[in-house]
Amino acid sequence: MASRLSFEQFRDQVLQVVGVSGTDVDPGLDLGRQLGVESAQLTELALLLEQELGMELADDADLRSASIAALYDAYLSESQVSW
Repeated sequence: MASRLSFEQFRDQVLQVVGVSGTDVDPGLDLGRQLGVESAQLTELALLLEQELGMELADDADLRSASIAALYDAYLSESQVSW
């Protein structure tokens, strides 16, 4: 089994994909409200989560309403993301 990313590593990858840097992002707030993430960024985020991190996203998952903390919890528990 591949080793899991730490929360900081996971957060940094998510923020890089959505085009934000820094650690002052509140991991508990949803991405859409906090960062104003656009459709292209959400597509890139979905690719990261599914292809690189092995997560399963529901077809109707709305990543805009997901927080980094919730995504990380789903990553650790290997549960499907379905916001």
